[in-house]
Amino acid sequence: MTRQEAFQRVSTGAVSVVDWFKRIPVRAQLKAKDWQEAKEQEQDQPALFVLKERQQDVLDFYNHFENLVEILCDAAQRGATVKLQDRFTEERNWMQTHYYLVRPYLAAYLTLDADDADHSLLLQGVAGDAVQTLYASASLDSLVHSDDGNMISRIIRCREAQNLYAEHLRQLIAREKACS
Repeated sequence: MTRQEAFQRVSTGAVSVVDWFKRIPVRAQLKAKDWQEAKEQEQDQPALFVLKERQQDVLDFYNHFENLVEILCDAAQRGATVKLQDRFTEERNWMQTHYYLVRPYLAAYLTLDADDADHSLLLQGVAGDAVQTLYASASLDSLVHSDDGNMISRIIRCREAQNLYAEHLRQLIAREKACS
């Protein structure tokens, strides 16, 4: 490559960088317009927007819940390995920070059992529902070994509650779409 070719490549790159900076105000205006249109759409259909948000929260929760159940089942069969403990800690942390988003709604469909509160109290010193009991202990090994024989029924009740709530949301969304 000659000096002149190299100079042309560099100067072409510099021109494109200058053009990029010149286009910042236009890009900012387009982003602001997109944001404004999204806000208007939310205001036109606030109920539908909220319902879809809740539906996404339930889907996220469902995926993490199933990961947690898989870890618990693997640990019950093969023992709490270091790898399983690491996965459990990750899912437990997610549950502790995100379960509050769906708990008020899921609780309406969750069959409550006093054994859940007792078992959670034993493991973490705070009473909890069936979902919270499944991640009550920081140690996967202690959680599996302290199983009071109700873990499977807790899992089933949690899945039923998730399915009922998800179906309720699907019906509400369908009704909102039909009304608009």
